[in-house]
Amino acid sequence: MISFEHASYLWLGTWVGHFFIPGVAGLARGRDGESAQAMLEFALIVPLFALFLLGIVDFGRILAAQLALNHAARDAVRAASVGADDEAVGQVVQRDATLAGDVQWAVAPPPPRHAGDEVEVSVSGSVSLFDPLFGAILGPAFRLQADAVMRVE
Repeated sequence: MISFEHASYLWLGTWVGHFFIPGVAGLARGRDGESAQAMLEFALIVPLFALFLLGIVDFGRILAAQLALNHAARDAVRAASVGADDEAVGQVVQRDATLAGDVQWAVAPPPPRHAGDEVEVSVSGSVSLFDPLFGAILGPAFRLQADAVMRVE
């Protein structure tokens, strides 16, 4: 006969082979309990890890677009400083700033430009964000701007 003490042990643990593992039967530490715990931990960590990776990707895209805008502004102000009209400056901006989405630019002062004067080109664009967390904080698109100034030759 099994005494009451031994019966309570059956409810508070499980047998694995010849060994008794104490614990609540529904939360036994056998193979099924460990895999359920691992699956739960995986389900909790994966969304956070995915948001973290998307944030890294968004940061890289923003950085690449900012570098492209800086390059476009520098090339455009160089074109304007050697005598190009505003249409040619716009073509330079469109050619160089492909990573920044919808790009706007402004050139000051308008032509005619005289030798020794300063010409300034402002270029702005936006990058749409992949990460919903950063999108909720920063908005659906991140605005970028680059300016360059050079003397007219």
